Amino acid sequence: MNEDTQEAPAVEYVEKTVQLAKETTEVFDCIASVVRDIKMGKSITDITSGNLPKLMTAVQGFDKFDDEMRADHYGNTVAFGIGSIVDSLRAKAE
Repeated sequence: MNEDTQEAPAVEYVEKTVQLAKETTEVFDCIASVVRDIKMGKSITDITSGNLPKLMTAVQGFDKFDDEMRADHYGNTVAFGIGSIVDSLRAKAE
C-alpha cells in the first residue's frame, strides 16, 4: 500500500496460455464450486444437487491422476486449482 494515500498499488497483468491436467482440474473445479456455494449461503440441497454432476465427472477420471501427477507442468494445474479455491473463498456472500 502507498502510505501517503492508503490506496492499493495498481497491479499489471500478463495474459498467458497454459495447459492444465483435465482430471485434476475437474476436481479443483468441483471443490471451488462447493466452497463458492457455501459462501453464497446456499442450502445443502442446492449445494448437493448443483455439484453432484461435477463430483461424478471428477470421480470418473480418478484412474488418470497418477499419470497427470507425473506429467510435465503439473504444478500449473495445482497452482491454478488452488487459485480457483482461494477465489471462491474470497467471493462475497450474497
